[in-house]
Amino acid sequence: MSPGVNAITADRACLDADNLSAIPACARAIASAKTRSARQRKLLLHQARVFYLNKIFRRAIGAYARVLVIDPRSQAAHWGRGRAYFKIGKFRRAIIDLSYVVDTQSSNVEALLLRAAANHAIRRYDAAQADCTRAIMARSQDARGFLCRARANYRRGHLKDGLSDASIALLLKPNCIDCLLVRGAIYEAVKQSHQAALAYRSALMLEPDNRRAQQSLRRVITKR
Repeated sequence: MSPGVNAITADRACLDADNLSAIPACARAIASAKTRSARQRKLLLHQARVFYLNKIFRRAIGAYARVLVIDPRSQAAHWGRGRAYFKIGKFRRAIIDLSYVVDTQSSNVEALLLRAAANHAIRRYDAAQADCTRAIMARSQDARGFLCRARANYRRGHLKDGLSDASIALLLKPNCIDCLLVRGAIYEAVKQSHQAALAYRSALMLEPDNRRAQQSLRRVITKR
């Protein structure tokens, strides 16, 4: 069998699977590829994706880093590594990679929302609010942008704006439990316990075992 056929066989063993069985196949194919070649880049990207899909996030980060050595401008690698950093709680590092994606794709809603979540996690609520607003401008019918901004406005103390955003999110996605929970929290903050209880009860009608809704409703009832 010729070297070319061997390479094709090795690549298929790697690229045709997303489960853990692909990992050793990808390692063999990557080792056989020319250093920093387009083939090696493609195989590394798939290997990184396999690690990510199987929740082996630190190894995914390492594989994406190898792709970026070959191609520092790889959108897929920055996006993938940013998501993996987010999954392990490395929010500041996630923001760096996601910022590269957003800077080159200003209307990338997924990257904007994930960067907003990372900023929210490190209490940079103004930055989170700005990203949520950009996501809304890019895709105004996506409830996630309004939910994102409702959470940020709640943390910023902009409760009226937060309530408005939560209400719009519910109009766009009526069965949104997270939207109801944020709405309930905002009503609690403005001391409207009846409205807060209604929001939490609505969430429990959709998902009776939701612990956050159960605990929040008990808290509101106790305070009455």
